[in-house]
Amino acid sequence: MFSGKTALITGASSGIGEEMARQLAAMGCNLILVARRTERLDALAAQLAEVSVGVITLDLALRDAPQMLFDEVQRRGSQVDILINNAGFGYQKSTLEMSLEEQLGMVDVNDRALLALIRLFAEPMAGRGEGWILNVSSVSAWFPIPGMAAYAAS
Repeated sequence: MFSGKTALITGASSGIGEEMARQLAAMGCNLILVARRTERLDALAAQLAEVSVGVITLDLALRDAPQMLFDEVQRRGSQVDILINNAGFGYQKSTLEMSLEEQLGMVDVNDRALLALIRLFAEPMAGRGEGWILNVSSVSAWFPIPGMAAYAAS
């Protein structure tokens, strides 16, 4: 089903994103890996040589990052068939222990970038009449976890 398709995975340098990349590559899916850590992305790409793997180093907390990512994918001539919004992070601190900058950075990555990427990549998918979008989230939204209120809300 995914053989020959191309999946763009944010937060691909570790954890769930890395494992999704491995699973999709095993099914013959080409990949565009996105994260802040170039070394980890390059190492993962080298391990998945059985498919085409592109690497884009980008911090999704940057205001223009979603548009920059979309533009770079277009510049490379890639078609994204599967968008996996996996990038995200959280702090285990009370609201008053976190700076406003830290809190807004969380919202920028966990929410704003996710929504912008959906909008940017869904339009070409809709035009082709095919595509998949998976938004990875945390169950933290459903549980009261001390020191994680801002993360759970995002």
